[in-house]
Amino acid sequence: MGCFFMCDICLDCIGDTHLKEQLKESAAQIECTYCGEESLGISIEELARTVDGPLRDYCQIGEEETHYSADSDKASYEQAGENLNYILQEEIEIDEPAATALESKLMDMDDYRPQDGEESFYEDNCNYHRRELSSWVYQDKWREYSHRIKHKRRFFDEDAKQLLAEIIGAPGTTAALELPCFLIGPQDPITLLHRARRASGEGKTLEIKNDAVKQLGPPPSGSASAGRMNAQGISVFYAALSKETALAEIRPSVGGVVAVASFSIDRQLRLLDLSRLGEVPYGSIFDPEYDDRVSRLSFLEGFHHLIARPIQPNHEPLEYLPTQAVAEYVVNILDFDGILYASSQSGAVPRPGESSHSNGSYYPSTLSSEELKLYNVVLLGSAAEIGTTLNLIADTVEFRTVSSISYESEEYYV
Repeated sequence: MGCFFMCDICLDCIGDTHLKEQLKESAAQIECTYCGEESLGISIEELARTVDGPLRDYCQIGEEETHYSADSDKASYEQAGENLNYILQEEIEIDEPAATALESKLMDMDDYRPQDGEESFYEDNCNYHRRELSSWVYQDKWREYSHRIKHKRRFFDEDAKQLLAEIIGAPGTTAALELPCFLIGPQDPITLLHRARRASGEGKTLEIKNDAVKQLGPPPSGSASAGRMNAQGISVFYAALSKETALAEIRPSVGGVVAVASFSIDRQLRLLDLSRLGEVPYGSIFDPEYDDRVSRLSFLEGFHHLIARPIQPNHEPLEYLPTQAVAEYVVNILDFDGILYASSQSGAVPRPGESSHSNGSYYPSTLSSEELKLYNVVLLGSAAEIGTTLNLIADTVEFRTVSSISYESEEYYV
């Protein structure tokens, strides 16, 4: 193993851009052990000293996981994560020979005192993975923002705007540009939105039948009631990606009559996709802003639950204020047309994002067609206009009688 300690590696053989920037200051002209080129580089020993701190700060030895086979009750145990050599290849973006040399050097430099009960951090027979970092900083920001908007300033002032910029992202920043976008429209998989309305009594049923566009479209500006994403008097278009979810959202009673219809989307619309807020890759552990980035993204993984959670009717006016301001910010500041979010009434459960720790290419997962049926859309501003963006499809208007309602529950601890 001693030959590894005399190796040099050029900066071109290190893929992580943040790490390369740090190493430039101490780099010197060397002949790279791995590519054979003469270029700026460092020794494997210096590379080990540089990466040791971030590896200890942001990686940990994997926990033992219990597994049971399908045909046996006997448990087997497996350590979570990947071996140290693989972790070094992935995090630093180096080839296997360089990772092997670096692994040996890190183990040789590992300073610990067994007599004091200390254990080594670097082991070639252990697996490692990134640590889960707390999102408490952004949880505190959200609480501060929510308290301000509910109890101090009902209007969207500069302080509230700044807090949302920190949580969601300011225009033009990496944070905002990374927000997942879901496209709907004539050339996209989703070309229809669905709306439902209670038809209480025969008179209302006839009123809807005779003027479905007016009755099933968004309410006129000035007469709109407050909702999850809109303030009193602000007209928006709430819809669903299936008729069944549209029906569930209006909370009909058994025996009640409801009207439901479909609207065509006549131009492409950009929606903030809350289902994928947690899918932005965490990035490099050598990025000076990594800690803050992970804290923010960890919060956003749970942010969808905050937006989509059911709110009791007697709490609506106050509890809707934070999400109303979020919707205004997303549309008017970040230039989205609306928001895609899970329907709590249809049983959709916002799932955590599948965040990537890779520094390489990243391909986000998407909702299945069945999952999409349980999602809502809210359109704001010009995107909510009937006749320019949306058009009711006349032959889709139908009336239904609610025959039963199914409830699911979970234990509530007091």
